[in-house]
Amino acid sequence: MHVILPIEFSFLTQNPKIVFKKKTLKSDYIIHLINYCLNYKDDDEFSLNSTMMRHLYSKDYPVLVKYLVFKNFIRKIRNHKAGANSRIYTVCFPFTNFTDAFQLCNHFLQDKWKKHQKRFILSLPDLKTSILPELRKPLIDNLYQVDIDAVKAIKWIKSGITQSQTREFHFLKIEAINSKDMHNSFDDHGRFHTSFTNLRKELRQFLQVDGKKLLDLDIKTSQPLFLAQILKNYNGLGTYDRFIDITENQDIYLFLLNKNPQYLKSTLKDSRDAIKKDILTSLFDPQKTTAIPYNKLLNDEFPEVYTFVKHYKKYEGEFLWKTLQSLESNFIYNIIFKKINDLNLFCITIHDSIMFQEKDKKVIEEIWYQELKILKNSL
Repeated sequence: MHVILPIEFSFLTQNPKIVFKKKTLKSDYIIHLINYCLNYKDDDEFSLNSTMMRHLYSKDYPVLVKYLVFKNFIRKIRNHKAGANSRIYTVCFPFTNFTDAFQLCNHFLQDKWKKHQKRFILSLPDLKTSILPELRKPLIDNLYQVDIDAVKAIKWIKSGITQSQTREFHFLKIEAINSKDMHNSFDDHGRFHTSFTNLRKELRQFLQVDGKKLLDLDIKTSQPLFLAQILKNYNGLGTYDRFIDITENQDIYLFLLNKNPQYLKSTLKDSRDAIKKDILTSLFDPQKTTAIPYNKLLNDEFPEVYTFVKHYKKYEGEFLWKTLQSLESNFIYNIIFKKINDLNLFCITIHDSIMFQEKDKKVIEEIWYQELKILKNSL
């Protein structure tokens, strides 16, 4: 198993053991846990389940975790609650300076990881997810059918990523996929995180099954679309109806760009990606400094919708992003994936999108567009 380390932890490669809180910790275990966490560095949060940690790292696993917290590598954002959820962490900041890749030679640890990485996530007693129980195993099993065209992917990385250590990080992701060293976890909000959800979008084009490239379908404006479905439950007037119509029949980010050309960048794709990120920040965290200009943009264009969003948590009791993410997940997993899986067809999920084999294109597209039409015509 090849791994990398943030430069701050490179000393671990020269020291087989370290002492922390009067406990002697194996450096291999710390390195392995760091690489596990790095797989989720682009996600907002991930779980460290005590059952899995104890099996992999022995009863001293809490000290390993505390060490990484002490070193400011990860931060706990939610505690364990019996029967409800595992401890939830986030990587503290995006590490960009890494040591060169090296081989982790603790074969005992590697064998335990390989043997149990699929089994554990399904047997966890406190697994909390809205994804239907009968769908969890096929969601995981399908991951192991996927390979990546390493030659083309590496060529893209060499030409598309300039920083050598960042390139190395992506090389290791490719190696992990082809060696079936898959990562996966279910979160509390209905999402399923995998080795592919945090793979750069440009590299997903090289994913394949049986040597054949996978196709994909995605919800172009997922969060605004599901916000429109929420608004249908309210007797909104004026801009509610206008927002719903634009969201369901156009690309709302391109609509906003066309009306606000000051946000145009070098390419239309870059402009759309940038305004999408900022508009979502405005919807989910309007107090954030970077959201301020986009708060005005939304308020000018859809004042009643913006007022609704601003007061959503106060009246509904939870953050808007949690509601939208739950609606999205229910659609992708419990509706789309379920229908595809019921037909014994291959499919993997990447949050608001799916990937599938070309031979199943006609059937899967029919399911996809039919369910989107049902969603838009609801209420």
